[in-house]
Amino acid sequence: MKTAIVLLGLVAACLAAEVRRGKQAPEARYYNQPAPAPVPVAEVPRPVAIVRQSADVNFDGTFNYDFEAENGISSYASGSMKPLSPEVSAQTIQGAYAYTAPDGTPISASYYADETGFHIIGDHIPTPHPIPEAIARSLEILPQLPQEEVEVPQQRKAPRPVVKRRV
Repeated sequence: MKTAIVLLGLVAACLAAEVRRGKQAPEARYYNQPAPAPVPVAEVPRPVAIVRQSADVNFDGTFNYDFEAENGISSYASGSMKPLSPEVSAQTIQGAYAYTAPDGTPISASYYADETGFHIIGDHIPTPHPIPEAIARSLEILPQLPQEEVEVPQQRKAPRPVVKRRV
């Protein structure tokens, strides 16, 4: 066993010596690939400085924060707890953000969130198409129509086929 370990170490040392002399190890001859072209190192941009930042978080669930960076990114929000019932309350948040898109377009939005969900207002937010006039009129008329009770016939169950077994 000791002989095998010594022999294995000797083989590894010989392979390492070949690589150091500029010769390729036997495995490298089979898998020799051209070296990839060096990738130019891009200049690392300077980090964006924070012009203003504040945060206030309270134990009763109220908070507000304000943030502005030198590149024009800004954001603020404030929130509080809104009681819905004696046992249940919901977090409410209102705020806004602004930045400049890569194409130079200024983007700004304001939002609020409460028990009804998240609501955002901004020129860059897509809006749904308007409801066609005919559908809008039908939606106004439908609640005014009398409700008729329509009896839905019960579906008959098909009789199960009888399978006779041979004994």
